[in-house]
Amino acid sequence: MRDYVSELARSLNASNTASYVVDAPEVLSRYPIAVICHHLAVEQADWDLFSRWAETTFLLFSSEAQGNEDRIFKEMKEFSHYCTALINERRAHLGDDLISHLIEAEQEGDRLSTPEMVSLIQGIIAAGTDTTRNQLSTALALLSTRPEIWSDMQGNDELVAGVVEESLRYLNPIRFVIRQVNEPFEYRDVAFQKGTLLAFSLAGANRDEHHFIGSNAFDPRRKRPRDHLTFSSGIHHCLGAALARAELHEALITLREYWTRIEPAGDVIWKDSRLAVWGAQSVPLRVTPA
Repeated sequence: MRDYVSELARSLNASNTASYVVDAPEVLSRYPIAVICHHLAVEQADWDLFSRWAETTFLLFSSEAQGNEDRIFKEMKEFSHYCTALINERRAHLGDDLISHLIEAEQEGDRLSTPEMVSLIQGIIAAGTDTTRNQLSTALALLSTRPEIWSDMQGNDELVAGVVEESLRYLNPIRFVIRQVNEPFEYRDVAFQKGTLLAFSLAGANRDEHHFIGSNAFDPRRKRPRDHLTFSSGIHHCLGAALARAELHEALITLREYWTRIEPAGDVIWKDSRLAVWGAQSVPLRVTPA
């Protein structure tokens, strides 16, 4: 993770100017793809393919799906064929990568089939790409207007961890979740029947003043910083939470070493709040290199 961000930061700093302007979502867009492809042991030459397939996957959950049916069908078929070939190759030559470990995994005599593993890979790409890169850009947008925190982050890994958790609480990428009632129950004199669909605001829960004192303030030094519900909870807790936290933490730790200061270079443009995965569409930053 650090190697990828270090290489990116060094290339940006190579301009040898006192400062320069970058758009965070644009320059960091491939970071989660690079991490996932590394765990899948996909060659770097194919990272752009995965990035394109990730974008196509997101079309399925947007209003732009209509009118793009041919593209979605064609590229999802390509994605499936690529993953199938990758899995077959690993079956013949196991390695120390996620696909090999999935092939080796067995529970009560049952192993994952190739279609099941293809579905898992597609799920990892869908769930672990836009969410993480959105959140990283959101964290940088928050830090760009709080130079004292960026300065204090130098050499302070604990504060970086606090920034990660507080950014997840303060502006989370998954704003709401939908659950189906499994058993009838009554809450505050309202009866909920089995099968009823309920929408829960994770963003609202993360601003609960009864739990987070001063909930509308961005405070990376909060006690119990992981109390937020950004990764949901219980049996629905996000399986990729640890990876997402690690990606955000490693990116910020690395960037602080190469950038001594970041500040706004324009207005942040936010995505439509109705999207399933929300975040910053554009975060213009003026960067002072180390």
